[in-house]
Parts: sequence; structure tokens; C-alpha cells
Amino acid sequence: MYSRVKKLKTDLNNVPTNIFLKTIGIKQIYITNFTKYNKKELENETNKLKIFRLYLNYVNTHYNIYESKSFNDEIEVFRLCGFTKRAGNRYVNCIKHIYKSDSTINWIYRIVESMLNDTSHIHLSNFFKDCYKNINENFDEED
Repeated sequence: MYSRVKKLKTDLNNVPTNIFLKTIGIKQIYITNFTKYNKKELENETNKLKIFRLYLNYVNTHYNIYESKSFNDEIEVFRLCGFTKRAGNRYVNCIKHIYKSDSTINWIYRIVESMLNDTSHIHLSNFFKDCYKNINENFDEED
């Protein structure tokens, strides 16, 4: 997905909502349903993080999203949140050893936020490092 975002010539914050959601890997049917349902709220909204929060809230209230217990479940939860199979696989592979450190919705938000803001990818990277560090410490304790 990051390669798709990089290919976009304009800033992701400046593209229309439907192109933004498609670019980050949301299926067209989810985009269509979301924009129809939230037409009034989206009318003058340009902040992509607010739009994405609205999208996650929409998905959470209209679809049965559950917490995953395994790697494959986590991919399925991403798919339930409207991501394509390819996008779900890519995102979950980014967090494959640490996804249990937080809820799926929070991971999804963090990943998308890191694409929108200049410094958010640094924050996400640091958060990954903390999570991996905690995992390594837990593995050491189990030995």
C-alpha cells in the first residue's frame, strides 16, 4: 500500500475522499456505502484523519468487527473493515508479531495516520520498536 501511496503525485491530504480511501486499500463497495451514509458529514470535511475516523466508526457500527486471536484472523478483521485482501495482507504483515499489543481498529488508524502526516511514520516506527522490545523481553522471560 505504501508504494501505491507513493505513486500518487499529489499529497494524500488533498485528494477527494473516495480516492483517498481507495488509495489506502478500501474496497469500492465500502467507499460507496460509506459516502452515501455520511454524505452530509463529508460535504465540507477536508481533514483526512477526521474522515478516516468517521469511516472506522461507520465500519464499527455497520459490520460485525471482532478482535482477532491469530494472524489469519487479523487479516480477516482488516477485510471486515473494508480493506482488500492485498491491503489486509500487507498491513497485517507490517504488524505480524505485535498486532496483539493493541486493538485492530487502533492499528488500522495508526497505519493510515502514518501515511498522512510527515512525522507520523516516525511515531509509528518508534511504537513498533517499543512493541518489539516488549515482545523480546517477554520471550527472554519465558526461556
